[in-house]
Amino acid sequence: MKLFVRNKKGSLSLSMEAIVILILAVVMLGLGLTFVRKIFQDIGGNVDEVLDISQVTDMPTAERQITMTPNDLVIKQKDNKETTLAFYNPSPNNKYWIKKIRTPYDDEDCSFADPCYSGGISVLYSKQVFTLEKDDVQAWEVTFQADKNAVQLVMEGIGGTYTTATAEVPALFTIEICAVDTVDDEECSTDNEEIYQKEISLTVKK
Repeated sequence: MKLFVRNKKGSLSLSMEAIVILILAVVMLGLGLTFVRKIFQDIGGNVDEVLDISQVTDMPTAERQITMTPNDLVIKQKDNKETTLAFYNPSPNNKYWIKKIRTPYDDEDCSFADPCYSGGISVLYSKQVFTLEKDDVQAWEVTFQADKNAVQLVMEGIGGTYTTATAEVPALFTIEICAVDTVDDEECSTDNEEIYQKEISLTVKK
């Protein structure tokens, strides 16, 4: 009888240890999955994602070759904003293209009358050459990021250039898609003047 009771206690102790180990395993698995997901999110944020055309709500056309949805962006400080960029190729002569997004950061053009952002707004997108046949459309997901200094403006006045804190000042970004000669090119073709541009407005709020 005593031997039976001793075995029962041992069995109960083993069950408690198994439950503790199971709980720890579940917690560690959850932490591991969260960590892996964050890594893939960070990696994915560095290159724009090619989208299915069915996801484009504002389709480009032969007359309006570039669309961005939304076109007027409002983003909070230290936040991200995902947008959809789409391009229609109207050219019968070119199928290799490269896209650029030009930022409005240029201290030499800043003044009291026309202040400009000192930086702090990043655009995550890839610049590689893509292939697109005539009358076809390609779309990407582009992410805008505003850091903690995104609401600072550079202004040039008496005594030199300095920054001042402000908010809700629109900044104009220029999307540029131009023809290139081969898939190995990194800049617009000097022999081909086929370039399409579109300006988008971005406002950072505190």
